[in-house]
Amino acid sequence: VFKLNAPVDTGGPRPWVVDFLSRELKLAVEIDGYHHFGGRERFRLDRRKDLDLQRAGYWVYRIHWEDLLPRLEEILQTLNTLIDARRRELAGRER
Repeated sequence: VFKLNAPVDTGGPRPWVVDFLSRELKLAVEIDGYHHFGGRERFRLDRRKDLDLQRAGYWVYRIHWEDLLPRLEEILQTLNTLIDARRRELAGRER
């Protein structure tokens, strides 16, 4: 379903690189490590990326890297819910 470190053009000056991207479902998953919280500029850049992706029709799901293992089951359930919801939404548009 997802491609790793995939570029996506949102119409801005340069494409964004998304950690896990599903073009088909227009779903972006970002894993935020410690460097994402290292300062205001990095925070602003991530918010700009989210906004650009959302304007291009993508849903964005951010996960803190420290949550990956201890909350893996919950994260996978959330991803499955997002994937199912997105598929239903996109199927409704095709009718």
